[in-house]
Amino acid sequence: MNVLGIVGQTAHCLTSFFFVSNETKGDVLIKPVQFITKVLTVIGLLAFAEAGTTNNDCDGIILRGKYHEKEVLADNLDRPYLLIVDFHKNVLYFSYSASPEDDKFISCYLDLNTKELGNITQVDNGFAQAVDQDRHEVYIGGSDGIFKFFYNNKTVERAGAEGVNIWSMFYKDQLYYTSFPQQFIYTLKNGEAAEVEYMKGHKADFFVIDKDDYTLFKNESGLYGKAKGSEDEDVYDEDIIVRALITDLNGLPYVCGVNGVYFLNKDDKILEKIGDLDECFGLAFDKDNNMIYSDPIQVVRLKLRAGNECS
Repeated sequence: MNVLGIVGQTAHCLTSFFFVSNETKGDVLIKPVQFITKVLTVIGLLAFAEAGTTNNDCDGIILRGKYHEKEVLADNLDRPYLLIVDFHKNVLYFSYSASPEDDKFISCYLDLNTKELGNITQVDNGFAQAVDQDRHEVYIGGSDGIFKFFYNNKTVERAGAEGVNIWSMFYKDQLYYTSFPQQFIYTLKNGEAAEVEYMKGHKADFFVIDKDDYTLFKNESGLYGKAKGSEDEDVYDEDIIVRALITDLNGLPYVCGVNGVYFLNKDDKILEKIGDLDECFGLAFDKDNNMIYSDPIQVVRLKLRAGNECS
């Protein structure tokens, strides 16, 4: 029984006692009434306190109708951005603003097992991250090209695109990237860059490639999708403000918008909103397919609460 139940039953017993007493001692009626009033006041205060405690315990997120608890992984950051997880090591990579005055960014790693957070300082203006999940290789893109990052000894080596300002990256069978300000999609193989043939003429602020080789991309005109080899593109939303595109552990595509997270339904060619997120900046999934998101100052992991509800 919770605290309200205990106090409520106590008050009921006290009330019954004093009303019985008043039948034989009518000359003391005012005292039990005053006492009961005080008890009811205490009950009200306890109810208010418990309501406040419950609200604090329920500071989570509803995804697909199920309650998920928040686990803050990193805090006091400035715009954590472009999240991706190495499923093999369970390490999260992202970038954040290191110097808001001149808009300089830095890439970093966060071990999801130990919560160790560290900066990758060898890559100038590190901004974009990508992971080859099969070979367990990590790529970091900055203002001077693309580098391979070795987590075990925290070193880097140049992979290609020297002198190119990397804007976004994704790995699916090979490394894909866009540069700024051109924003066309290229592949990098053996240090050589080539524009993706079926995406020629399509700019991309962000892009992701799902398990079916379907490319989802966002540019200034809207959010679109394109099957590999197809000449036609699917229009999903021309007004949505997108800050991240990502696939989960199973290669299914998700969208991080400023006011929530969406699942891409390719069959019906629609976005399905699965949860409200205030000021979402980035999105990823860990090795157990738990959702990780970032807001303007922190990185948070969401875990399904036992019972799927808040109480």
